Amino acid sequence: MQPRKLANLLSSWAYCLVGSTYAAYQVLIPRIIATLGGSTQAVSLLVASLFLGSVMTTLISGEISERYGKRTTLLIASSALATGCFLVFSANSIWLAIAGLMLSGFGIGGTEGSTLSIVEDANPDNSDRILCYVMALYGLGGFVVPLLIERFTDSSAYKPVMIVFVVLHILSLMFTVLGKRIEEVCVFSGGNKDGLTVSIIWTNKTLLLSIIALAMFCGLESGLTYYATEVFGFFGSTSAGSYAVSAYWLAAMTGSFLAGTVKNSVKYLPVMLILGSMCVAAVLLIPSITVKLVIMLIAGILLGPVYSLTTYLGGHSAPENTGMAYAAMAFGASIGGVAFQPLAALAIGSFPVTAAYVLVIVLCILDSFLIRVIEKKEDM
Repeated sequence: MQPRKLANLLSSWAYCLVGSTYAAYQVLIPRIIATLGGSTQAVSLLVASLFLGSVMTTLISGEISERYGKRTTLLIASSALATGCFLVFSANSIWLAIAGLMLSGFGIGGTEGSTLSIVEDANPDNSDRILCYVMALYGLGGFVVPLLIERFTDSSAYKPVMIVFVVLHILSLMFTVLGKRIEEVCVFSGGNKDGLTVSIIWTNKTLLLSIIALAMFCGLESGLTYYATEVFGFFGSTSAGSYAVSAYWLAAMTGSFLAGTVKNSVKYLPVMLILGSMCVAAVLLIPSITVKLVIMLIAGILLGPVYSLTTYLGGHSAPENTGMAYAAMAFGASIGGVAFQPLAALAIGSFPVTAAYVLVIVLCILDSFLIRVIEKKEDM
């Protein structure tokens, strides 16, 4: 197989699996808490630990990509995910589960940074569109996994799901070991430059602003999905929350695919975010559960391409250091997930759980303005 096709295939598989793992945790964290013991606030603690793993190690994975190659980073990330899922599977306390989630977070962050930079390197002329297609596969995993969990497990089981993911991540590790030819299309400096490559974050203003924009988006998206079961429960149907998560990821997959068919779709990002905020407001205001689920579908179509296109804005701005640039974008994504959780916990401690969705609306609006600033800077 040609190196470029192999790179796209391996990246698509790895990214789809990351989306599946991420979505599984969204559904399983309440079950983990119920089994191991914990309060409602423990949801925020467990979710934050998943993102904290990426925050602590993503930039390190970027340096590994620049000095030892992106395939090496992907090997380490796959190993971390397999080990993290196994720790959650075997945990007999909430703290061991937190450790497993943190390690999984490192694997997720490392996989995102390395796979997206591999896509950028392999498709320099149309990476924005390929990134949208890869993100569509991420959404496919996010759509299918919650439905499978609801269909084939009881309401308290999580261990059988986690052992399946251990096996899948071991397979991903094996595929990466065998896919050595992807290195032929990867931009690789070999660590010949003086100093740390992380310095590009503060010397490249487009990259810095894009990191902030992605952090805001990932914060609002984590709130939209992780609090879905509680928000829908507030309106009388907790089980509808799981279906709302699946509906969102199905639509995100569709939206990402559609964005990949549109030339220069990145220019529509601010509009996507504003319309997305209107959808989230409608979820809170319209009483019908069925209509709420339909609106979550529409929100997913609108917001689905935002992650990949925002990541493209930052990663594409540093063609000589795509490993660090995309790792930095994954770092920003993790920061957003960590920062949103204490804000949401504080809000729902004083107000109804719907306050989490109010925060989502505010972040959508703010992010749309920031994206517009970035686009104006690129046009100058």
